[in-house]
Amino acid sequence: MLDYTKRWPLCIDPQGQANNFIKKMGNALQAEKKIPQFFKILKASDEKISMELEVAIKNGRFVLLENVSERLSPELEPVLVPQIKQKGKNKSIKFGDKELDYNEEFRFFMTTTIPNPHYSPETCVKICLINFAITQSGLKDQMLSLAVTLEKSELESERNMLIETNAKNEKILVEKEDKILNDLDKADPNKILDEDDLINNLSATKADANKIKKDQDVAVESMERIRIAREKYTELAKKVAILFFALTDMVNIDHM
Repeated sequence: MLDYTKRWPLCIDPQGQANNFIKKMGNALQAEKKIPQFFKILKASDEKISMELEVAIKNGRFVLLENVSERLSPELEPVLVPQIKQKGKNKSIKFGDKELDYNEEFRFFMTTTIPNPHYSPETCVKICLINFAITQSGLKDQMLSLAVTLEKSELESERNMLIETNAKNEKILVEKEDKILNDLDKADPNKILDEDDLINNLSATKADANKIKKDQDVAVESMERIRIAREKYTELAKKVAILFFALTDMVNIDHM
Protein backbone atom coordinates (compact mmCIF):
# COMPACT_ATOMS: atom_id res chain seq x y z
CA MET A 1 0.00 0.00 0.00
CA LEU A 2 2.87 2.38 0.78
CA ASP A 3 4.33 1.73 -2.66
CA TYR A 4 1.25 1.69 -4.86
CA THR A 5 -1.34 4.01 -3.30
CA LYS A 6 -2.36 6.95 -5.50
CA ARG A 7 -2.86 9.14 -2.41
CA TRP A 8 -0.06 9.96 0.03
CA PRO A 9 -0.13 7.55 2.99
CA LEU A 10 -0.78 8.53 6.61
CA CYS A 11 0.33 5.71 8.92
CA ILE A 12 -1.28 5.13 12.33
CA ASP A 13 1.91 4.22 14.13
CA PRO A 14 1.73 4.19 17.96
CA GLN A 15 4.71 1.81 18.27
CA GLY A 16 6.91 3.53 15.67
CA GLN A 17 7.03 0.56 13.30
CA ALA A 18 6.08 2.51 10.17
CA ASN A 19 8.46 5.30 11.14
CA ASN A 20 11.40 2.91 11.39
CA PHE A 21 10.46 1.17 8.13
CA ILE A 22 10.14 4.43 6.17
CA LYS A 23 13.40 5.78 7.64
CA LYS A 24 15.28 2.64 6.59
CA MET A 25 13.78 2.90 3.11
CA GLY A 26 14.66 6.62 2.85
CA ASN A 27 18.21 6.16 4.12
CA ALA A 28 18.76 3.25 1.72
CA LEU A 29 17.58 5.36 -1.24
CA GLN A 30 19.77 8.27 -0.13
CA ALA A 31 22.82 5.97 0.02
CA GLU A 32 21.95 4.48 -3.38
CA LYS A 33 21.47 7.84 -5.10
CA LYS A 34 24.40 9.48 -3.25
CA ILE A 35 22.46 12.76 -2.98
CA PRO A 36 22.91 14.72 0.30
CA GLN A 37 19.59 15.70 1.90
CA PHE A 38 17.69 13.37 -0.46
CA PHE A 39 15.72 12.03 2.52
CA LYS A 40 14.13 14.70 4.70
CA ILE A 41 12.44 14.11 8.08
CA LEU A 42 10.03 16.84 9.17
CA LYS A 43 7.93 17.30 12.32
CA ALA A 44 4.32 18.46 12.10
CA SER A 45 5.29 21.31 14.47
CA ASP A 46 8.05 22.61 12.15
CA GLU A 47 7.52 26.18 10.99
CA LYS A 48 9.14 25.73 7.57
CA ILE A 49 7.12 22.78 6.26
CA SER A 50 5.97 24.67 3.13
CA MET A 51 9.52 25.72 2.25
CA GLU A 52 10.88 22.19 2.70
CA LEU A 53 8.05 20.69 0.64
CA GLU A 54 8.68 23.18 -2.18
CA VAL A 55 12.31 22.06 -2.42
CA ALA A 56 11.32 18.39 -2.19
CA ILE A 57 8.68 18.66 -4.95
CA LYS A 58 11.04 20.45 -7.36
CA ASN A 59 13.98 18.11 -6.72
CA GLY A 60 12.12 14.82 -6.32
CA ARG A 61 13.01 14.23 -2.67
CA PHE A 62 11.78 11.63 -0.19
CA VAL A 63 9.91 13.26 2.74
CA LEU A 64 8.64 11.84 6.05
CA LEU A 65 6.36 14.03 8.17
CA GLU A 66 6.23 12.77 11.77
CA ASN A 67 3.87 13.39 14.71
CA VAL A 68 0.86 14.38 12.64
CA SER A 69 -2.18 15.34 14.72
CA GLU A 70 -5.87 14.66 14.02
CA ARG A 71 -6.08 17.94 12.13
CA LEU A 72 -3.77 18.23 9.15
CA SER A 73 -2.14 21.57 8.52
CA PRO A 74 -3.67 23.63 5.67
CA GLU A 75 -0.07 23.92 4.34
CA LEU A 76 -0.34 20.28 3.23
CA GLU A 77 -3.41 20.88 1.06
CA PRO A 78 -1.49 21.50 -2.24
CA VAL A 79 0.42 18.24 -1.68
CA LEU A 80 -2.56 16.10 -0.62
CA VAL A 81 -4.83 17.39 -3.41
CA PRO A 82 -2.24 18.20 -6.09
CA GLN A 83 -3.19 20.27 -9.10
CA ILE A 84 -0.69 18.84 -11.56
CA LYS A 85 -0.50 20.11 -15.15
CA GLN A 86 1.38 18.74 -18.13
CA LYS A 87 3.68 21.32 -19.74
CA GLY A 88 5.19 19.65 -22.80
CA LYS A 89 7.42 16.89 -21.47
CA ASN A 90 7.44 18.34 -17.95
CA LYS A 91 4.82 18.63 -15.22
CA SER A 92 4.01 21.50 -12.92
CA ILE A 93 2.05 21.75 -9.67
CA LYS A 94 0.14 24.64 -8.13
CA PHE A 95 1.56 25.20 -4.66
CA GLY A 96 -0.19 28.05 -2.87
CA ASP A 97 0.18 31.07 -5.14
CA LYS A 98 3.19 29.53 -6.94
CA GLU A 99 3.54 27.13 -9.83
CA LEU A 100 6.42 24.70 -9.31
CA ASP A 101 8.09 22.18 -11.59
CA TYR A 102 6.91 18.75 -10.43
CA ASN A 103 9.49 15.96 -10.16
CA GLU A 104 7.77 12.56 -10.32
CA GLU A 105 10.35 11.05 -7.96
CA PHE A 106 8.86 13.09 -5.11
CA ARG A 107 7.56 10.81 -2.30
CA PHE A 108 5.64 11.92 0.78
CA PHE A 109 4.76 9.93 3.92
CA MET A 110 3.03 10.92 7.16
CA THR A 111 2.94 9.14 10.52
CA THR A 112 1.01 9.70 13.73
CA THR A 113 1.61 8.14 17.15
CA ILE A 114 -2.06 8.56 18.16
CA PRO A 115 -3.38 4.97 18.67
CA ASN A 116 -6.98 5.65 17.54
CA PRO A 117 -7.07 8.94 15.63
CA HIS A 118 -10.36 10.29 14.30
CA TYR A 119 -9.96 12.01 10.94
CA SER A 120 -12.81 13.83 9.27
CA PRO A 121 -14.31 12.39 6.06
CA GLU A 122 -12.87 15.42 4.22
CA THR A 123 -9.37 14.41 5.35
CA CYS A 124 -9.84 10.69 4.69
CA VAL A 125 -10.64 11.22 1.00
CA LYS A 126 -7.30 13.04 0.55
CA ILE A 127 -5.02 10.42 2.16
CA CYS A 128 -4.43 6.69 2.27
CA LEU A 129 -4.85 5.72 5.93
CA ILE A 130 -2.73 2.68 6.86
CA ASN A 131 -2.91 1.14 10.34
CA PHE A 132 0.52 -0.03 11.50
CA ALA A 133 -0.63 -0.49 15.12
CA ILE A 134 0.67 -3.82 16.31
CA THR A 135 -1.55 -6.66 17.52
CA GLN A 136 -0.71 -8.95 20.43
CA SER A 137 -0.02 -11.92 18.14
CA GLY A 138 2.12 -9.71 15.86
CA LEU A 139 4.14 -8.44 18.82
CA LYS A 140 4.57 -11.99 20.10
CA ASP A 141 6.08 -13.01 16.74
CA GLN A 142 8.45 -10.03 16.82
CA MET A 143 9.50 -10.72 20.41
CA LEU A 144 10.11 -14.37 19.53
CA SER A 145 12.37 -13.27 16.69
CA LEU A 146 14.19 -10.84 19.00
CA ALA A 147 14.61 -13.43 21.77
CA VAL A 148 16.05 -15.99 19.35
CA THR A 149 18.35 -13.32 17.86
CA LEU A 150 19.70 -12.54 21.33
CA GLU A 151 20.05 -16.14 22.47
CA LYS A 152 20.72 -18.03 19.22
CA SER A 153 21.70 -15.42 16.66
CA GLU A 154 23.02 -17.99 14.16
CA LEU A 155 19.62 -19.74 14.19
CA GLU A 156 17.69 -16.56 13.38
CA SER A 157 20.24 -15.59 10.70
CA GLU A 158 19.81 -18.98 9.05
CA ARG A 159 16.00 -18.62 9.18
CA ASN A 160 16.08 -15.16 7.59
CA MET A 161 18.48 -16.37 4.91
CA LEU A 162 16.19 -19.31 4.07
CA ILE A 163 13.15 -17.03 3.80
CA GLU A 164 15.07 -14.66 1.52
CA THR A 165 16.44 -17.49 -0.66
CA ASN A 166 12.98 -19.05 -1.07
CA ALA A 167 11.53 -15.69 -2.12
CA LYS A 168 14.33 -15.18 -4.68
CA ASN A 169 13.83 -18.69 -6.09
CA GLU A 170 10.10 -18.12 -6.45
CA LYS A 171 10.77 -14.84 -8.26
CA ILE A 172 13.26 -16.52 -10.65
CA LEU A 173 10.70 -19.20 -11.53
CA VAL A 174 7.93 -16.67 -12.17
CA GLU A 175 10.21 -14.55 -14.39
CA LYS A 176 11.28 -17.60 -16.43
CA GLU A 177 7.69 -18.81 -16.80
CA ASP A 178 6.59 -15.34 -17.94
CA LYS A 179 9.40 -15.25 -20.51
CA ILE A 180 8.43 -18.66 -21.90
CA LEU A 181 4.75 -17.66 -22.14
CA ASN A 182 5.77 -14.45 -23.89
CA ASP A 183 7.99 -16.37 -26.34
CA LEU A 184 5.21 -18.90 -27.01
CA ASP A 185 2.78 -16.06 -27.68
CA LYS A 186 5.14 -14.52 -30.25
CA ALA A 187 6.14 -17.81 -31.90
CA ASP A 188 4.57 -19.07 -35.14
CA PRO A 189 2.29 -22.00 -34.09
CA ASN A 190 3.20 -23.94 -37.24
CA LYS A 191 6.95 -23.66 -36.61
CA ILE A 192 7.06 -23.82 -32.84
CA LEU A 193 9.20 -26.99 -32.78
CA ASP A 194 11.78 -25.28 -34.99
CA GLU A 195 12.31 -22.44 -32.49
CA ASP A 196 15.68 -23.46 -31.00
CA ASP A 197 15.79 -20.59 -28.50
CA LEU A 198 12.33 -21.47 -27.20
CA ILE A 199 13.17 -25.17 -26.82
CA ASN A 200 16.44 -24.29 -25.07
CA ASN A 201 14.63 -21.92 -22.71
CA LEU A 202 12.10 -24.62 -21.86
CA SER A 203 14.89 -27.09 -21.09
CA ALA A 204 16.81 -24.55 -18.99
CA THR A 205 13.66 -23.61 -17.06
CA LYS A 206 12.89 -27.25 -16.34
CA ALA A 207 16.45 -27.79 -15.06
CA ASP A 208 16.24 -24.65 -12.90
CA ALA A 209 12.83 -25.70 -11.57
CA ASN A 210 14.18 -29.13 -10.58
CA LYS A 211 17.17 -27.55 -8.81
CA ILE A 212 14.96 -25.03 -6.99
CA LYS A 213 12.58 -27.87 -5.96
CA LYS A 214 15.50 -29.75 -4.39
CA ASP A 215 16.70 -26.59 -2.63
CA GLN A 216 13.20 -25.96 -1.31
CA ASP A 217 12.91 -29.53 0.01
CA VAL A 218 16.13 -28.99 1.95
CA ALA A 219 14.87 -25.60 3.13
CA VAL A 220 11.62 -27.15 4.45
CA GLU A 221 13.62 -29.59 6.58
CA SER A 222 15.86 -26.77 7.86
CA MET A 223 12.85 -24.55 8.67
CA GLU A 224 11.24 -27.36 10.66
CA ARG A 225 14.46 -27.86 12.65
CA ILE A 226 14.64 -24.12 13.32
CA ARG A 227 10.93 -23.99 14.29
CA ILE A 228 11.43 -26.70 16.92
CA ALA A 229 14.50 -24.87 18.31
CA ARG A 230 12.59 -21.55 18.44
CA GLU A 231 9.62 -23.05 20.29
CA LYS A 232 11.39 -22.95 23.65
CA TYR A 233 11.25 -19.13 23.51
CA THR A 234 7.54 -18.94 22.60
CA GLU A 235 6.32 -18.63 26.19
CA LEU A 236 8.75 -15.78 26.86
CA ALA A 237 7.59 -13.91 23.74
CA LYS A 238 3.93 -14.43 24.72
CA LYS A 239 4.48 -13.01 28.24
CA VAL A 240 6.39 -9.98 26.92
CA ALA A 241 3.52 -9.21 24.50
CA ILE A 242 0.95 -9.49 27.32
CA LEU A 243 3.05 -7.25 29.57
CA PHE A 244 3.43 -4.61 26.84
CA PHE A 245 -0.32 -4.38 26.17
CA ALA A 246 -1.11 -4.43 29.90
CA LEU A 247 1.19 -1.43 30.39
CA THR A 248 -0.19 0.51 27.41
CA ASP A 249 -3.79 -0.10 28.58
CA MET A 250 -3.09 1.27 32.06
CA VAL A 251 -3.65 4.78 30.74
CA ASN A 252 -7.35 3.87 30.44
CA ILE A 253 -7.46 3.38 34.22
CA ASP A 254 -5.36 6.39 35.20
CA HIS A 255 -3.32 8.64 32.90
CA MET A 256 -0.51 8.85 35.51
